[in-house]
Amino acid sequence: MKITLAASVLFAAALQNCPAQTDTNLLAIGDWSAPVTDAAWTLRGRLVVYAPLPEAPDEKTAGIWNAARVYVDLQLIDPNIFTLNNPAEIYIDHYLPMHCEMRDGHDQPVPSQEGWFPSSSPPPLPYTVTLSTDSTVRLRASTGVVALRPTVLKFAVPERAWALPKMDTNEYFLSATFAPSTNHPSDLNYHVWQGTLQLPKVKIPVSQLK
Repeated sequence: MKITLAASVLFAAALQNCPAQTDTNLLAIGDWSAPVTDAAWTLRGRLVVYAPLPEAPDEKTAGIWNAARVYVDLQLIDPNIFTLNNPAEIYIDHYLPMHCEMRDGHDQPVPSQEGWFPSSSPPPLPYTVTLSTDSTVRLRASTGVVALRPTVLKFAVPERAWALPKMDTNEYFLSATFAPSTNHPSDLNYHVWQGTLQLPKVKIPVSQLK
C-alpha cells in the first residue's frame, strides 16, 4: 500500500486531534521479550497498557478511548555491519498480528466476556512499519469496543475481549504472541522481518482502580 501526500496530511491532522497517551495514565509496562533474529536483523517487543481516558473526545471515538489502551513496543537492536544502514520492515495487514491471553493469579485463562459491542470504526488499512537501527516504534493493539459497565476495566484486542472487575483483589496478567505476515515483499527492497515474539506478561492493577 502506498500512502499519498494528501493522505499523510490527513493522518497527521487526525493525530493532532486525538489525545496522546501519557505516562500519568500508565497502568503496566512489560519486560522486553527475548530477542529474535531473522537473517541479520534482531527484534524484540513488549506490552504497554494505559488506562482509559476519563472522557472520549467525541461519540465517534468513544469505542477507541473508553477501554484500556494496549500497545506493543517493537525495537530493532544489535546493529552490525549488515544492518547499520539497512532498515527492516514489518507488514501489518489490518489489526496487529498478535494473539493475546489473559490469566488470573492462579494461572488460569480468563474467558472472553459476552455482551460486547464492536466499535463502529472500520478495520485499519494495511500498512508497513519501517525500523532503522536502534529505533523503537509503539503500535496500538486495541481494536476499540463499546461496553456499558463502568465498574469494569474493558479490554479489546485482536480476536479477544475481557472485562475485569475494578477493585478486584484477584490478580490478572496479559501476555501476547506477535507474529507478522511473511508473504508481503518490501516496496523499497528492505528486509521484511519474519519471526515470532513472545511478549512477557504484564500485571493489570485492577485492585487500584475505582
